[in-house]
Amino acid sequence: MIGLLDPRLWLALVLVAAVSFFGGEWHEQRVSTARMDLADGLAKAALREATGRAKTAEMLLAGTHSTIDAERIKEKEDAKTTIDALRADVQRGTVSLSIATRAIRAAPAGQDPGTRYVETRAELVPQAAIDLIDIAADGDNAVRDLNACIDKYDAVRRTLNP
Repeated sequence: MIGLLDPRLWLALVLVAAVSFFGGEWHEQRVSTARMDLADGLAKAALREATGRAKTAEMLLAGTHSTIDAERIKEKEDAKTTIDALRADVQRGTVSLSIATRAIRAAPAGQDPGTRYVETRAELVPQAAIDLIDIAADGDNAVRDLNACIDKYDAVRRTLNP
């Protein structure tokens, strides 16, 4: 019979306690690992879904941006044709450009001095007119580029925030 002071009894009790402790730790580790694996799987599924949505949005936006670019190029070509025709007409003299000026006229004594100016027109020499046309064309091109940028931004905004 094994007595209370028998080292085998104490060794058996220590062994049972150690196995219980480490067995519980091992079980908790498995449960924790299973939870992390589940969370990891859910996160990966959410990432795949978000990646799919992003790729779909990217393809949609690429098409939209191509359409906007094509429209901008067509607008620029049409404007270039119009501006080139206007330049040629000014150069040939078939079209002339003028600006409003004010000429001073002699006013009778006692008349309101604010009415001393009479609007007249001054015709521009062809090269000055062409220079002004070029400045206006550059400004128009910049406005077209900015409008295309705004359209692209708006397309992205509508796609990402429907």
